[in-house]
Amino acid sequence: MKFFEDDSVQNLVKSKHQHFDLVMAESSAWVAFAFAQKFNCPIIPIASQACESRSYKSVGNPEAFFYTNVKMNKPLTLIERVKQVLLLYTCMGFYYWSRLGTMEVITKNFGTDYANVEKLFERTSVLFENTNNAMHPIRALVPGVVQVGGLNLYGNNPHISEDLQRVLDNATNGFIYVSLGTVVNDDEVSAQMFLETFKELPCTILWKTDNQTLDNVPNHVHTSKWFPQLNILKHKNIKLFITQGGALSIDEGIYNEVPMIGIPVYLDQFVNCDKIEELGIGLRLYRKSLHKRLFKNRILEVFQNLSYKQNIVKLNKLVRDQPQTPLDKAVFWTEYVIRHKGASHLKSPMANLPFYQYYLLDVIAVVLFLLLLFLYFLKQIITILKYAYTPVIKTKMI
Repeated sequence: MKFFEDDSVQNLVKSKHQHFDLVMAESSAWVAFAFAQKFNCPIIPIASQACESRSYKSVGNPEAFFYTNVKMNKPLTLIERVKQVLLLYTCMGFYYWSRLGTMEVITKNFGTDYANVEKLFERTSVLFENTNNAMHPIRALVPGVVQVGGLNLYGNNPHISEDLQRVLDNATNGFIYVSLGTVVNDDEVSAQMFLETFKELPCTILWKTDNQTLDNVPNHVHTSKWFPQLNILKHKNIKLFITQGGALSIDEGIYNEVPMIGIPVYLDQFVNCDKIEELGIGLRLYRKSLHKRLFKNRILEVFQNLSYKQNIVKLNKLVRDQPQTPLDKAVFWTEYVIRHKGASHLKSPMANLPFYQYYLLDVIAVVLFLLLLFLYFLKQIITILKYAYTPVIKTKMI
């Protein structure tokens, strides 16, 4: 695993005198949880959106997606609930398979004295997840789950260069910012189709693309391998953000009241782009069926229809209306965990239940056993009664 190939990480692994009060790690980076045992301290897992099932289990948070659509607050249909249950048990199987590889990496780097993955999860104090109640489904959350939606919007951001600032300030018809993230390559989208579409748009285009060999790029289209995204989204002349649907990019769009068009490519981006459309703050396009005419029409629809802007302004007000900023909340709970050397009292008792109790498999087994036992005795009683009331046929002696 490349994480452990870094010299600074190896220095931490081999250190004997360093001390830390807390470990903070990505919620799915289980190998990093071993540092919590090494330094004998609690851990706060952080998720870029809602946590996965295993992280919720570490604080005893009940599963919610049997009943509520993961995209919006809508009841699930029977078929959707069946799919969700199958997904849950598939994830459980993946977890028990992947923890073997996790322990192999931990043992290789830290030695054989380290606890198994289940024990490492017990060091979890609270979970930080990038959600808030205005944008995400309402779920039952124990105190150990702390919503810090928008935490990524704080900190120092690169400034816009003077040349770029001039371009944006002069965009009197507004401008469109196009970025499909850092993991989408030019083989997965048609760069030429994008260019042909942008040529016909009556506004400035800022396009983040690795393809710097495009021919006949018009003057109103500006390309670069990198742009200071957050500050661009803050500019007064921006009208539309075309995104791949990453959770953090959508947060940035909402906080800056910029309508969006989502073109998902990987994993959670599909759900995230569905959310854009369902919230009425933009549209979703399907990459495989995308063509120039459709792309242009959808861009003009969001660019010119004020309802998308009105919806995202309303949503932004809901997101921001909180007693604490996400940063203040994260700082408070981080210091809280350090002050008390953990926060196990914020966990539900369900955190310590084995999986067969957590999912009521033992109760289901007992009920099935009693039902089968009842049916067995019922069958025996019916058989006895049948023979008891069957008349005896006497044969006449000749």
